[in-house]
Amino acid sequence: MNCLLHTFPLDSREYDAVGLFFWTTVGFSWVLSFAGLLLREGKRNYSIVDRLWPVFPALLAIQWSVLTVTNEIGHKALLVQSLVLVWSLRLTYNSVRRGDYALGAEDYRWTYVRRRFSSALVWEVFNFLFISVFQVSLLYLMAKPIRHIATHEPNDGENGEWTAAELVLAAAMVASLVVEAVADQQQYRF
Repeated sequence: MNCLLHTFPLDSREYDAVGLFFWTTVGFSWVLSFAGLLLREGKRNYSIVDRLWPVFPALLAIQWSVLTVTNEIGHKALLVQSLVLVWSLRLTYNSVRRGDYALGAEDYRWTYVRRRFSSALVWEVFNFLFISVFQVSLLYLMAKPIRHIATHEPNDGENGEWTAAELVLAAAMVASLVVEAVADQQQYRF
């Protein structure tokens, strides 16, 4: 880790902040992975990580906003973080009304996945590596560009203007959120 951090031209304050970003995020992810593993073992419910999908990226976005190197968030980072928060709220609402957060609720697909494993030991290895570690890591990697934007985006002054590509991508994300919300409602009514 230290070798990686020293490859970039950072002053000591930035070096400390990058280290803080890395270790708090990784620590948070590890705690969630192992907590999910322990909770699953106690309840034999493999949907614990499924409940993190709607909220984990938003939690990381909030965490990275709080830990920014400059303590200032530029307008692009604010937009991206707002879109992630709206996406998270939409997905959480949809999950709640489907009953995903009900006590003891488990995604029906895990029953079919478990049947494919003849050995309890192989299932437990799969449980740890895929369900606990891989899925939380995937959620982290999905949210990681937010950290880059929050820490590297120029603030509203010099070089902070929107490019045409950024405007198109922002509009596409807003349109995607609208389409997803409409599709959620249509699926729920069906």
